[in-house]
Amino acid sequence: MPKALPSFIALITSKVVDEFKPAVACAAFPPLAAYADGLKFRYVDNVLHEATFMNLLIAPTGIGKGCVDEPVRQILSDVQRSDDANRERERQWKEECETVASTKQRPKRPSDIVIQHISADTTYAAFVKRMMEAKGKYLYTHVSEIEDLMRMRNSAGSPWIYQVILNAFDNAKCGQERVGIASVSAQPHTRWTFN
Repeated sequence: MPKALPSFIALITSKVVDEFKPAVACAAFPPLAAYADGLKFRYVDNVLHEATFMNLLIAPTGIGKGCVDEPVRQILSDVQRSDDANRERERQWKEECETVASTKQRPKRPSDIVIQHISADTTYAAFVKRMMEAKGKYLYTHVSEIEDLMRMRNSAGSPWIYQVILNAFDNAKCGQERVGIASVSAQPHTRWTFN
């Protein structure tokens, strides 16, 4: 590790043993993206791009890759509190909808629900819906093993995660078009990051 570090990286790695400091320093950026809004960089091709944050920590089993988990949890604590409150509001709305017999009488879903920290066990439609609801903020996923990302599958059982990673790297549009009234039809820019 260099002696001079940005103050945040110095803080987040201050209690980490020297061998794991580089891993924690690199792992800090994807969860920080959850707070980024409109952050752009001029890349070497002289084009203004939105930031792309992804981190893979590759090492043998049992070597201590979990050292990044607690710093990531600390960085995301505000996002997680907000997500927990919004998940509870969404749950209550679903319960209200179940108690009403007619779809005409069902309450409208709250429009200000934003959930950024998403599970790898997410359908593509839910992923697109969460991106639309985030209104330009990044979604974030943390998995212990890269194979866990393979749980992100479409209704036919095919993994869609590969295309999302490609789209996220370029902040390209992704989404789906459906004709059903209750179906998710949207094509947001892919703002998603992961550890």
